[in-house]
Amino acid sequence: MKKQGSLILVLIFALICFVGIPQDAAWAEGTENFTLSVVEPELTVIQGQTAEFVVDVKFVSGFSTAGGINFFIPEASDGSYAFSPVPVKNPGGVLLQIDTSSLAAGTYEWQVQSLEDQSSAQFAPITLNVIHPTDILFDVWDGTQTQNDVTSVNVASQDKFEVCGRIMDDDGEEMEWDTPFTLQSGDPGKMAVYLNQYGSYDVYAIDNGTVTLTAACADGLSRDLTVNINIPADAPRITAIDLNPMTVTNGGDEDIYFTVTTMTPAPITVGVLGVMGVDFVDHEWSDDLKTYTSLIRVNEGEVPGEYLFYGSTSDEVTGLSATRAIPLTLVNDPARCEIKGTVQKMDAGDFVHHGASGMLELYDPVTETKVYEQHIWNMTNEYCLPYVTPGNYRLRFIPDSAFEQTSQWYPNAPDYQSADVISVNAGQTTEDIHFFIASENTEPVEGDVNDDGLVDQLDLSAVALAYGMDSTMAGFDSKYDINQDDIVDLYDIVLIAKKII
Repeated sequence: MKKQGSLILVLIFALICFVGIPQDAAWAEGTENFTLSVVEPELTVIQGQTAEFVVDVKFVSGFSTAGGINFFIPEASDGSYAFSPVPVKNPGGVLLQIDTSSLAAGTYEWQVQSLEDQSSAQFAPITLNVIHPTDILFDVWDGTQTQNDVTSVNVASQDKFEVCGRIMDDDGEEMEWDTPFTLQSGDPGKMAVYLNQYGSYDVYAIDNGTVTLTAACADGLSRDLTVNINIPADAPRITAIDLNPMTVTNGGDEDIYFTVTTMTPAPITVGVLGVMGVDFVDHEWSDDLKTYTSLIRVNEGEVPGEYLFYGSTSDEVTGLSATRAIPLTLVNDPARCEIKGTVQKMDAGDFVHHGASGMLELYDPVTETKVYEQHIWNMTNEYCLPYVTPGNYRLRFIPDSAFEQTSQWYPNAPDYQSADVISVNAGQTTEDIHFFIASENTEPVEGDVNDDGLVDQLDLSAVALAYGMDSTMAGFDSKYDINQDDIVDLYDIVLIAKKII
């Protein structure tokens, strides 16, 4: 029996020696210490767009790097692309942005290549299709129904409609819904155009006439949409709409006067479009009951941007209505700072791939306490953290729990101690603060006894140290019993060793 036990120990020792017991640095110079892959390696963009790829960096067991990993694209021109954040010192993601304005239309098969002092170069292929679109098709929604592929629109009231542009690629196929385009009015005095949060445009008819709306892509392709405005003389009208001032800070202490005037005395409804906190503090009517004036204040700390304030009225007899809008430009308080970046999803095909939703937290690196948090929700993966007190911070993003994704410290850090300290200064915007969020791994990996997502020498050595323990003994841990036969024995060692070998 003693000889059999000795033989088993010899076999265990041989297996461990074959795969190696990890030390503090379980990697070797010039070896594959990490791997690269691209979440969605093929992308089609219009010439002039910025192409974005997410590079996934995974470390091989125990690897650490003092200088970090940098990246380049051998085939691309210097200055035409950028990686962020770099250098990478922890497993996670890197955002690659490529300026395509100088690239001719065509397909580019490129390689992302790594640079790290003690490792062999790693590669990840990308395919970039740069195209000239062939057409822009217009869809129009008037609040009740959608008209597809329209070339002209007839408007019979002072109201708004929504214009969506469908971009057709060089094969005549429709591109992604969020492919950007611009839309401009040929006569803003008769028709006003504003980009909404969904990437389409809200169009407001103001006065009678014919107006040309021009949509354009990044490469210069343009298409026109003709709008004929014919508002009956007896239809309700808003003759004037005004904001004073039209630009304020998000300090929350500036008075704004919002005025709406109708053609005849009529009830007026006012409000603001978009996700914005605003207080309508006071209001008054003119003596002739045609002009409504409201004193408003924007809530302290709101996100900078352009917000539409609207006024509307209606005629109960004719059933017609009128709506006009005016933009308020909100800027960050010059005594504060703002932080911008993206939340990138590391799971290809994720249904929330284009959205950012969760809590962004700032921690004081001296007191190690949370000093600021803001919930962000965007249709795109971009975010803006406004009205931040100047200082030094560590940042963490926590996805909304409904998405079952892991939180992350910046940059690509697993915990507070590993996070970088960033400095933000008054009146400035700190950009390119990116987070890379992966789905939680709810399925256990057989043999991964230390729960690091890998089966490697760390797991083998842990099981070897538990060799001989069975379910009747104090200290027995079933996680080391790989085949679940109530004893940690050679079979468990072999199961792990086969996964490593």
